Amino acid sequence: MSDGPPPEGRAIRLQPLARAKVGSLGIDGQAWLSRLPATLTALEQQWQLSLRRPLPGGSAAYVVGAVCADGSPAVVHGDPHPGNLLRIRVPRPGAETGFCFVDPDGFVADRAYDLGVAVRAWTEQLKGSDAERTLRRYCTRLSERSGVDAERIWEWGFVERVSTGLYLKSFGADGLAERYLTSAEALVC
Repeated sequence: MSDGPPPEGRAIRLQPLARAKVGSLGIDGQAWLSRLPATLTALEQQWQLSLRRPLPGGSAAYVVGAVCADGSPAVVHGDPHPGNLLRIRVPRPGAETGFCFVDPDGFVADRAYDLGVAVRAWTEQLKGSDAERTLRRYCTRLSERSGVDAERIWEWGFVERVSTGLYLKSFGADGLAERYLTSAEALVC
């Protein structure tokens, strides 16, 4: 995170996927973007935050670093995948390992769902005739550590892989979408 506040006038620069998503929404997307500076100011006041510089990432959101009123760093960022796993400087209650997830979606689902989301991004490792065996091995490891059924993790991972690919394709992120959809195809061939 940057040490200083964002520039005056709060210039909003979206990451490429978020920019594509906003563009795909037409007038509604432009309206959201034009309201964003005021929304950020309101959130700063409501949550007693001081926003910092934008962070890389985000496909449907503006991700920005923040500092809480007590001076502790934070992120205003929903899925439990490796890209939403942050390393923290000092382990603390709830993050004893030195890592914590950001961007929770806030809905009740099968415990295996979150783990399926975590394995959906493993696209480069899933190529050729060994793809299914490789993913099942990952799911078995997660199952052993979490107590969640490996088959349910695999199934949620497959559903998330396909739905994420289709979602990305819906707003023109075809290159990234193909990684998800090609890896899903490798799992069923």
